[in-house]
Amino acid sequence: MSEQKKKITVYYDGACPSCIKDRQNYEKLAGKSGEEVCWFDISGQDEHLREIGIDPRKALSELHVQDEQQQVVSELDAYIVLMSRVPLLKPLAWLIGLPLLRPLLSSLYHRMVQQRLQRTGRLHMDEKRHFQSKDGVTLTYRRWTPPQNEQSPPLVLLHGAASNSTRWWYFTQHSQLAADRLLLRPDLRGHGESIWRGPARIEEWRQDIAELLQHEQQSHAIIVGHCLGANIALNFAARYPDRCAGLVLIEPMAPEAVTGVLARLRPFIPLLRVTVALIKLLNRLSLYRRKLGTLDLQLLDRRVHEASPAELETMLADYGKPKHDLKVIPTAQYISNLIEIMRPLPLAEVQCPALVIQSGGHSITDPERTKNLLQVLPQVEFATVDSEHWLPATHPDELRELIDGWVLKNSTLR
Repeated sequence: MSEQKKKITVYYDGACPSCIKDRQNYEKLAGKSGEEVCWFDISGQDEHLREIGIDPRKALSELHVQDEQQQVVSELDAYIVLMSRVPLLKPLAWLIGLPLLRPLLSSLYHRMVQQRLQRTGRLHMDEKRHFQSKDGVTLTYRRWTPPQNEQSPPLVLLHGAASNSTRWWYFTQHSQLAADRLLLRPDLRGHGESIWRGPARIEEWRQDIAELLQHEQQSHAIIVGHCLGANIALNFAARYPDRCAGLVLIEPMAPEAVTGVLARLRPFIPLLRVTVALIKLLNRLSLYRRKLGTLDLQLLDRRVHEASPAELETMLADYGKPKHDLKVIPTAQYISNLIEIMRPLPLAEVQCPALVIQSGGHSITDPERTKNLLQVLPQVEFATVDSEHWLPATHPDELRELIDGWVLKNSTLR
């Protein structure tokens, strides 16, 4: 099929009946203008797709269009280009481009495509699973099964405080490592769907990771953690050195290097412990919230990606505020997270190679102080991204490239 004679090329899934029907409906509405559109079936065309810069795996889950300037756009941008060429569809193209609607439509679009591909067995499963810990707590995690299984060490991706496993949605969808590695994203005990009113501490979290690996029959893994998750990853590596192949620490929270509100909280840790004890007592008297809110970080992150610089500044100022966090996490766990962040890091006990990725800002931690403290880690590498604390939300591509590059170049991690 000649692509050069056409003004735009649509890369569609010819093995999808609904996609074929959508093409037929478009051609009916487009009339003669539809003749200027080339439809390229992506089935079995992985090599060609890579040549023009399209990830074949992503081509299955997102529509791609090459416009008149030979620029490739995807997802809703592709639909906007396609619909804008048809007078009857122009209002719809304008509607889906609205800033307030776009993140919602994008999330819905991806959810529908994932469901279709999983239903037809054409997408390697990204599924929700559960296991029971030794102390009887049901814990939830998401499991990405790769297209190829080359027995490479899996990745365990740990979210931060007042977060959940959806923190890693972008990395899972776009990382090169997803092609041949198992990706495990737990909701840490006390968070997301792994609700437990203990509250959980470092000891429970690191034990839960060990039990998750045992449940998945994995002898060892690369542990990736963000914020509180980075501190948990360090503690896991120190406690289970034979089970940790490597560490990726994203914005780790060394207590000696915290700044701002966290630094001001340090003298009040004893008071926070008393507060947690009082809340636990109330919980035993059945005084607690029966229902907590849900947190979809994919939806929130898409809003961040679409935001203007002014909007982004407002959004980030709102990230991590107690009034939002306490809607989705038990109060005792929220306070306990602050206490656990302030615990000393077992740096001298870590034996595996590590990559430390820091933000350059000083609103949460001092990056220079953190680097000086973590220099004692063996085979450690440092990278800094010009941002404040929320790298997975604000710089997902830079983060993914740093993690992918470090893992792939390290022979011990292959």
